Amino acid sequence: MQLDKLIHESDAILFIGYGFNDLHLNRVFPFIRSDSSKNRKVVIIDWASNEEDGLNFRHDGWSFGVHETLPFNGFEMGDGRTSIPNPAIHFKKNNILEKSTNPEYPIAIWYNGVLAACEHSDKILAELR
Repeated sequence: MQLDKLIHESDAILFIGYGFNDLHLNRVFPFIRSDSSKNRKVVIIDWASNEEDGLNFRHDGWSFGVHETLPFNGFEMGDGRTSIPNPAIHFKKNNILEKSTNPEYPIAIWYNGVLAACEHSDKILAELR
């Protein structure tokens, strides 16, 4: 119940290293999008290998968990300005976040892990504001 209350009161959600594999917790988070009184921004800080594709091109347990937990359209993911359905974009290598272009579903993903996120905290904070 405390988690429900915190999500309801929040303006933004920051996931750090969450694997999106806990079905009990995952059922709580769709509320982020179903509450029409707030358009909560979501940032996920994760670590991906250098060979890992963007979210729309991943087909693993983590990406399926993200899709089921946080409603958004994977085809709207890209650099934040345009949806670029190209797995060759190297978000990690370029220290940029993969972002949704849909303002109704603001989500951004940082693939360089926690330490690099701390070094580029301005980019993370900009997405949460």
